[in-house]
Amino acid sequence: MTSRLLALLLLIASPSALALEEQAIEFDRPGIGFGSQVLPAGKMTWEQGLPSFSHDGESRSLSADSLLRIGLGRGFEVQLGSVLWQRLSVRESGQKQRWQGAGDSHISLKYASPNNSDAFGWGVMFTRQQPTGREPLASDAATHELGLSITHAPAETQSLALFASISRDRQENGWLLSPSYSHAVNSRTWVYVEGGIGHGHQHMRAIGAGMTWMASPRVQLDASILRGLDSRTEDWQGGLGISIALN
Repeated sequence: MTSRLLALLLLIASPSALALEEQAIEFDRPGIGFGSQVLPAGKMTWEQGLPSFSHDGESRSLSADSLLRIGLGRGFEVQLGSVLWQRLSVRESGQKQRWQGAGDSHISLKYASPNNSDAFGWGVMFTRQQPTGREPLASDAATHELGLSITHAPAETQSLALFASISRDRQENGWLLSPSYSHAVNSRTWVYVEGGIGHGHQHMRAIGAGMTWMASPRVQLDASILRGLDSRTEDWQGGLGISIALN
């Protein structure tokens, strides 16, 4: 079974096994925000954490976060995401507790302007996050979020982005701003730096970096790290991931 799975992944990642597409696919992984482009009608991508992690004092978490994106046409796409598996370890008073199971899930509707170009683009996305696991692995209430992503490429090897969002849950509101800068090392590899500042239940004071590598025209590998700058932000977040165009 393992050998068959490995062979399938190698087939997907092989450029000779896939027809080259005229327009490169823009995945939403990794980073705080999301991309300003949407998928064409009928196109789908699967974006998977391998895994994602967080570390905050005596608390450590590993999670397999999954995202399925489906292009609807006319500038829209729908996204279905879920933390299918998560392991949380907490040490208190010398004793270690551990939980394992599913986390939150979400559904999103994303729209991108038909006038977007390689030099400038924007997109908006409305998300409802639903607790589908048990505490402390999942939230205790649903959350609604409206996000905006604006991108500008002053050159073929450079890209600037600004992500902003507002959100609300049962107890309080929140907002988040995240600027980022990306640079192409070569035709397949990009590196980026980003920052995040948020308030309310989206509280964040963090800086981070990451990279993406196109293993083939339809497969992207990524790595990212985020460092918290105050006591209310998790000390470290990040992980490895893979994104695959399914059709």
